[in-house]
Amino acid sequence: MPLIWFSRCATRLIRSAGGSSAPHAAMGFADAKMKRMRQFLTTLVVVWTAASIATFIYSQQQNIPSWIAIAVLPAFLIEAGFYLMPGFEDVRRSLTGWGPSLSAPRF
Repeated sequence: MPLIWFSRCATRLIRSAGGSSAPHAAMGFADAKMKRMRQFLTTLVVVWTAASIATFIYSQQQNIPSWIAIAVLPAFLIEAGFYLMPGFEDVRRSLTGWGPSLSAPRF
């Protein structure tokens, strides 16, 4: 048993010289890009949460049936996402790569 344990530890500690070891510079660039996209997604989740709460409160105040508020909520959430996109440069860049049909409204 100890021999198997030792060989497992040894294989986990060695570095592979094959194709799985990526250059550190490329890893830093990918991490920076993911960090900026994570900022957009975090902002989107916060805005969607606030919009959902506001929809509930507004529908209660105006006596709007909950089934109507729930039916319209996805449209408002998608619109809020499109409203946030111009504020994040990486999202704008990714949209322009999709072609002229989606990037026609210049952000």
